[in-house]
Amino acid sequence: MGLGRSVQNASPPTTARILIATERAPMVGRLHANRPIPQRRAMAWFTRKNYARHRALDPAGLPPTYDEWLTHAEFELARMPTATRVVIDPVRFAAWCRTTSRPADASARAAFALIVAAATRRRGWWPNRGVDGQG
Repeated sequence: MGLGRSVQNASPPTTARILIATERAPMVGRLHANRPIPQRRAMAWFTRKNYARHRALDPAGLPPTYDEWLTHAEFELARMPTATRVVIDPVRFAAWCRTTSRPADASARAAFALIVAAATRRRGWWPNRGVDGQG
């Protein structure tokens, strides 16, 4: 599982660092030279209700307001239409960071989003739709 590239959207006055995690999908059958290797992309998504908790975990890495973050996130999501929005719970995310000895930053959010998305796909939740319930 590799992490995707870091995307910085430099809109004054703040810069939101949003990582979209990328994972190569397992290949079934033969691989053709002209066909790209499929990848799964997951983007950590916040709700307005939980944004303050996420910001408390990473105050330097997230914009001051939910609306600023949402503007940046929607811009990045439009650039990566295949990315799935994964709503992450701040309490579970903080516990995962402690367990894995990782700082609660953009890289950790991206990795956690991939893990949640993979677990969701395995369980078959929200078939044919994004992890957040939107298609």
